[in-house]
Amino acid sequence: MILYLLYGATMLVCLLGFYLGSLLPVKNTAIRYVTWLLVILFIHISYAATFRSGIPGLLYVDTAAPFGLIYGPMLFLTFRAIEKKPISKRMIWLHFIPFGIGMLFYIYFLVSYSFRINYRAEYYIFLYSAMGLSWLFYPLSILIFNISVERRQLMERRAYYYAAILVLILAVFVLTMTLNRLVERETSYSNGSGITIYFIMLLGGLLGFNYLLKSLIRANHSNTANQGSGGINGEYSVAELLSSNLFALDQQDYAEKISHYLAEKTYLDTDFHLDQMTKDLNISKQHILQFFKVTYNESFLKVINSLRIKEACTQLEQEDFDSNIEELALQCGFNSRASFYRNFNLEMGCSPIEYREKTILK
Repeated sequence: MILYLLYGATMLVCLLGFYLGSLLPVKNTAIRYVTWLLVILFIHISYAATFRSGIPGLLYVDTAAPFGLIYGPMLFLTFRAIEKKPISKRMIWLHFIPFGIGMLFYIYFLVSYSFRINYRAEYYIFLYSAMGLSWLFYPLSILIFNISVERRQLMERRAYYYAAILVLILAVFVLTMTLNRLVERETSYSNGSGITIYFIMLLGGLLGFNYLLKSLIRANHSNTANQGSGGINGEYSVAELLSSNLFALDQQDYAEKISHYLAEKTYLDTDFHLDQMTKDLNISKQHILQFFKVTYNESFLKVINSLRIKEACTQLEQEDFDSNIEELALQCGFNSRASFYRNFNLEMGCSPIEYREKTILK
């Protein structure tokens, strides 16, 4: 009964995630990867519901499937997408090689009755060891090797941090379970182990759903704010922009996409740059630069730095603000303290410390 509840809840979460993703006006690389992760999760759960619980006698079709070899690479690639790090086709193929090899063994396991009978225990030990090591390696590579101490502090606020922790817990569980099977030489896996795994998968689906939901809320909030205030300097709103002759009809969609993209505050990433925005939106640099010039009458870099300083001011105005200047600079997208101070002084006419003191005195 519990398994059926987990199947249904996970499928529902995935379907709701698909729906939220379809509502997003701009789908950047990170959103696409999160959506694909939900697709894979939905397929996996449907597969399990069919062969583990739906058709008697075919439990091995589910337990022998190498779906688990997908989640580590997907977690890693999603991390790189959210962090605006480059993802090449070669990198994708390289990280999915273990899954490809697993699929070849899996197909042979299904079609060869003698192999399935004679090497059943060895197959399960090899498969679940590979899954456990994958779930151990990828989260650790995210949490330890791919980020600095400063960025790790920022990462704790993001969904993939919790996803990495979940996968690590799953890795410890599966490796422990596999070690027990290796010692006891058992070939079956209990419902209890399945319940644990599928419960963690449900939590992973909820994290993906939460990420898409927050992205949609930010996009809608931006649309409302732009219609009311008209950007940083109040020069143009999206509605005014679309109703004027500043943009041709074939450029109206560009204005909306760029506005929604800015609402996601991707520019708070220290690696953010124009080329990345061009790639995420699939809009030429010329159209993006034209948008910034017409809307804000400023250059791309000037507007981005202004938005970053605006975010810094918002944080400095909070009563419970307790970060140091270096952390604040990183959180707002600046690579160095000096750059942050220079742009803050140009924008606000004072230093961040002076602005904080003025805020406290009010």
